[in-house]
Amino acid sequence: MPPLLGDATTNIRTTLTPHPDQVSPSNIPEPKNNEALDTSVIVVEPQNDKILEREKVPYLQILASPTFWGIMIVAFGDTIGYHVFLLYGPIYINKVLGFEVTSTGILAAFPYIFSIVTKALGGVFLDRASCIKERLRVLLFVSLSQAAMTLCFVALLFITPEMAFIGQTMLTLMTVFSGMAFVGVMSASQIISQQLNYIVTSALAIQDSLAGLAVPVLVAVAAPHYDKDEWILVFQILIGLLAVTNLLFIALTKVKPAKWTQ
Repeated sequence: MPPLLGDATTNIRTTLTPHPDQVSPSNIPEPKNNEALDTSVIVVEPQNDKILEREKVPYLQILASPTFWGIMIVAFGDTIGYHVFLLYGPIYINKVLGFEVTSTGILAAFPYIFSIVTKALGGVFLDRASCIKERLRVLLFVSLSQAAMTLCFVALLFITPEMAFIGQTMLTLMTVFSGMAFVGVMSASQIISQQLNYIVTSALAIQDSLAGLAVPVLVAVAAPHYDKDEWILVFQILIGLLAVTNLLFIALTKVKPAKWTQ
């Protein structure tokens, strides 16, 4: 046999020859008469009989808590003030202060840039300022930021077109202080709500939407023509709202873990 043909025959034989380690159905031994295949299932018993239950949320206790409403109220005032600038700031700058539309678009971007920086710095301050107790630190941070925003609206009452730059500055500062108050509110919410903070933050998101719906109604009623005198009325309403919500926050809110978190 030629060598090439011999090698091919050898390879075929090697491939077709059963290997002792190979398992085929015919190689599986059948059970004896008195034996049966082991098909049992091992059941692992739990170490204890306690069933883990999901923690129940004490909604009624939360709604009955003055601290909860203190946070909601101050956040509502802050959100109203912020949305007035967000929705109508450029219109006020253009219609009342006389800025050109092209300049208005550029100027409207400045408050957001400053707000980003101040929010970051505010968070660092709340975290690092250990010279003041945490509870007092958060309370002062929110109330002072809200008060500063209120003063910005007070200044807008006396702004004329000749003082347009000052008016733009007040609107910018108002946005900055609003952002700082928001940082303080979120910090207070975390301290008060602890593991149930997701409930309070959900409520804050709802009030944010409600405030966004309330602002167009307020402006439509108080300043339908966007005149200066009409805007003065809007600012007066906002000043009163911010002052009242700030005082209620101070009176109602205790910045410490609430009883309903225990």
